[in-house]
Amino acid sequence: MRFTCLIFFVAFFAFFFMSCKKKDVEVMGLRPVFISYEDFSLIESQAPREFGELGKIVASGNFLFINEVRKGIHLIDNSYPADPRNLLFWRIPGNRELIIIDNILYADNGKHLLLIDIADFENIQLIDHLKDVYEPETITNFFPANYSGWFACVNEEHGIFNGWEEALLKNPKCRTK
Repeated sequence: MRFTCLIFFVAFFAFFFMSCKKKDVEVMGLRPVFISYEDFSLIESQAPREFGELGKIVASGNFLFINEVRKGIHLIDNSYPADPRNLLFWRIPGNRELIIIDNILYADNGKHLLLIDIADFENIQLIDHLKDVYEPETITNFFPANYSGWFACVNEEHGIFNGWEEALLKNPKCRTK
């Protein structure tokens, strides 16, 4: 009798849990767009632009090099500290770290260490890179600005985060209020 009851309960719970299989949910939301860590074609000098989220600052001669987190580096002429001039922006997707020795900029793209010739500020050139020097970040508190709704969470193991796009999301885990 006990064995029959045990079989009945096991069968009942197995059937119950199999029937409770969670269905996929699809909703419209935002998903991150990534650039490959191996794509160096976007490294370039651009016109000066407004400052965003700023990071490290390096002073060299009469110039300041100010990191804009994950975007690149602002080049500031500080010859007259009372009137600094924003000269250029060096687009380096994923950049957070920088140092300058002679005319070589050592900067990361989030994963690799890049060596960039900056002798001609308006025409920077990638010389070489050292692979996998940095671990990609897992960003846990990264939300689309001025957005309310579902979005796919950002994980930089997929590449360099480069913005958001609207998409149909399957079982999204992140949401803003």
